[in-house]
Order: sequence, then structure tokens, then C-alpha cells
Amino acid sequence: YLKASTNCQVNNAKIKSLVDSLTSGLTSDTAKARAIYNYVRDSISYSFYYDTKYGAVGTLNAKTGNCVDQAHLLIAMYRTAGLAARYVHGTCVFSSGSTYGHVWTQVLVGNQWYVVDPTSTRNSFGTVVNWNTNSFTLHGTYASLSF
Repeated sequence: YLKASTNCQVNNAKIKSLVDSLTSGLTSDTAKARAIYNYVRDSISYSFYYDTKYGAVGTLNAKTGNCVDQAHLLIAMYRTAGLAARYVHGTCVFSSGSTYGHVWTQVLVGNQWYVVDPTSTRNSFGTVVNWNTNSFTLHGTYASLSF
């Protein structure tokens, strides 16, 4: 859960520079994970489309992305910071009442996997409120995604 993939460009120069600036002076992995998450949640707007359009670097450049592309960026940033991160794919019922396939991120801090979903500003590190976390259908957890 630390390696690069096609759309998850770990150690890209622009991503590495951003991660270094966001985590400068932070000593705990929790603080680093939270700072990276907050950046993606607050700086990358959500766009609705299916599958991948931009990948991690393209999402950072475009400052927008769907759940898949936001996950690509967040995971690339976590892995660049040395934090293991993985994709989670499921079908979720959102607070709007709509049901969609969805991709979100888990990051390993210490011995715990934290659920992080930057697609809504109402979410926070480890807390998801824009979809029902108690009634989703899990399709799997992955080191990389093919879509």
C-alpha cells in the first residue's frame, strides 16, 4: 500500500513538494494524515462523472475530481508521505437519498485503518457523514484501481 500505480503517481515532484510543505514540522503520523486529508477535502472540488478522468497529478492540477480521482490524489499524497493507504470500493446510500458506486480511502496510522472521504466538506478525518457508513455494500479494498 505504498507503491505507485498508473493513476496514483507517488513521488511526483509536484505532489512531493506539496506533501513536504503540508507536513513540515508535523511529528506524528496522525497529524500528517489529517493535514493531507484536510488539504484534499478543502482544495479539490467534487465533480460528478464515472471512473477516472485525471489521475492524482491531473486532479491536483485541475483542482477538481470525482470520488475516484480524489482518492487517487489522496492516496498518492499519503504514500508519498510514507503512510500506507488503500482504495475502498462500494455501493453507498448518500444523504441525498441517491445510491451510487463510490470510492473512498483508508489510511493506516499506527495499527488502525482510518476511513477518509474528501468528497464532502461535511466529512472530517475518520468521520464520514455524506453517506451511510452502516449500510453500504463493500466491493473490495485495493492497492490500485483499474478504472
